[in-house]
Amino acid sequence: MEAITRYITEKLNEHPDEMSRQYEVGLTKMIMAGNPPLTIGDVLGLINDPNSPDDLRYACFVMATIWYRHMKDMENFENLICRYQDQFSPHHPSFTHYRLLAYVDSGYRENWRDILKQAEDNARRMNNSSAQHMFAELTAMFFESDHMDASAQEREMWLDKGITQVNRALSENAGYAKFYSTKGRLFCLKELYDEATYYVNLAIEKEDSCRKDYAIRIGNYQAQAVLMRIQQLKYIQELRRELEHHKSAQQEMYEQIKDKADEINGSLMRNLEYLGIFAGIISFTIGSLSLANGASKYSLIGAGALILILFGALVGTYGLFDIIIHGYKRKERKKYAQRKKTA
Repeated sequence: MEAITRYITEKLNEHPDEMSRQYEVGLTKMIMAGNPPLTIGDVLGLINDPNSPDDLRYACFVMATIWYRHMKDMENFENLICRYQDQFSPHHPSFTHYRLLAYVDSGYRENWRDILKQAEDNARRMNNSSAQHMFAELTAMFFESDHMDASAQEREMWLDKGITQVNRALSENAGYAKFYSTKGRLFCLKELYDEATYYVNLAIEKEDSCRKDYAIRIGNYQAQAVLMRIQQLKYIQELRRELEHHKSAQQEMYEQIKDKADEINGSLMRNLEYLGIFAGIISFTIGSLSLANGASKYSLIGAGALILILFGALVGTYGLFDIIIHGYKRKERKKYAQRKKTA
C-alpha cells in the first residue's frame, strides 16, 4: 500500500489543482491505464484510510468515480457520491462537478433548472473544458426529453448557453470527439439538422480507433441518438413543412372559390334587381293604363293624379328593394373581409 500511496502522490504533484482539466485527465490515466495499474480495491482502501492525507483520499475518491463511470456501474457511483458528500463537499469545490456527472450518467431529470444553474456555476468556477462540456451535455439531455415545462424562449436561452459552453470546451480541447457529438445534439434541438449531422459525423471521425471502448463510443453515436434521432427529426420537419404548404395551397384555393361564389352571387343579385325593375315597370304600365282608363270616365285630373301616385309607389318600392339587396351584399363583403383578415 505504501508503494501505491507514493505512486499516486508523485502523480498528484504534477497536477495538484483539482479544478483543472489536467487533474481529472491525470487521475483517469492512473486508474484506467496506470503503470503499475491501480485497482478499484486499491483506491477504495485509501479513501477509507483515516491516516491518509485528505488530498490523497480525495484523489482516490475521484478515481473511484471515474472507474465506476467507465464500467457503467451507476449504483456504486451514486452510492460513492452519497457516502462521501459530507466529508469532501465542504473542502473540495470540484466535488460538485462529480456529483453533476452522476446526474448525466444516470439520466436524472428532476429539478432540471436547479441542476443546470449548478452546472453553469460549476463551469464558471472550474473554467475547464470538462465542466463546460458537462453543462452542454446536461442541457442536451434535459431538452431531448418530450416533457419539459419550459417556454420556447427559455428553451432557446438554455440551448444557446449550451452551445456557448461546448464551443469554449472545443477551443481548449479541439481533439476530444465527444464534444462534437454534444454540439451536434444541441444543434439538433435547435432544428438545425444539417449542422447537427455534420458535427456528429465529425465526432465519429475524431474517435481514436485504438481505444478499447472505440466500438462502444461509435455505437453510442449511432444507437443513442444521435444520428438516428437527427435523421428522424429532420424527416418530421420536412413532412410538417410539406403539410403546411398543402394547407396553404388549400386555403388559397378555398379563397378563390369563395371569390367566384361571391361574384356569381353578385350577378344573381343584379339579375334580381333587373327582374324586379322590369316586373315593376310592367305592373305599373298595366295598372296605370287600367286605372287611367277607368278614371278618365270621370275626370282626367283624377286619372293623372292616380298615375303620379302609382309612379311614386313604384319608385319607393324599387328604392326599398335596392336597399335590401345592396345591404345584403355589403354585409357579405364585410364577412368575407373579416374571414380573410383572420386567415
